[in-house]
Amino acid sequence: MKLNVLMLLVSLLVDVSCWDCYDQKCGGSGQYIDTYISCDQSIYYCTTNNYGYPECEYSSIGGNGVWCGGDNYYCSYYNYSGEAYCSYYDNDNYDYVYSIVGCSILVFIITGCCVFCCRRRRRRAAQQTVIITQTTTTPQVRPVIQNINVTAPPRNYGAVPPKQSGYQGQQGGYPGQQGGSTKWLPTQVNKVVT
Repeated sequence: MKLNVLMLLVSLLVDVSCWDCYDQKCGGSGQYIDTYISCDQSIYYCTTNNYGYPECEYSSIGGNGVWCGGDNYYCSYYNYSGEAYCSYYDNDNYDYVYSIVGCSILVFIITGCCVFCCRRRRRRAAQQTVIITQTTTTPQVRPVIQNINVTAPPRNYGAVPPKQSGYQGQQGGYPGQQGGSTKWLPTQVNKVVT
């Protein structure tokens, strides 16, 4: 007798809290087999009247549902029947985010260690006194002579022809005319002394 009472209590406790998601509609029977009414079965349960029409009545233990298990789910319902089913979150997206965050933290830690080691090494180097003796000799300056072939400029280099009045060749003459010249021949050359 004690065992039966204990089993009854355990089954009631399991019955009360056994579903993670509850159905949202009640279905009829007989000629109303395709008839559904809204009924949140977390606090109600489904019955039918004498004709088979669905009814929703209050219950302290709730109605039908489904057990999902774990923490990575959310409740979903079929549109037509209102029956509950478990939908699970896509872990791949979370794994991707966690891997990026983890890699970022790892890079940050490695960078921090490198900066710390470099600063420590610089501090130690600054604390050490190093005396460097340097002996140098004064370089001797020697002229460098190269074999360069130099040619003198022409004798009239830099000479400026004298300004003449009229046309070239003959005073008052035109080039191409008798007595004129088409080629300029300087009569005087100014010599530039350098």
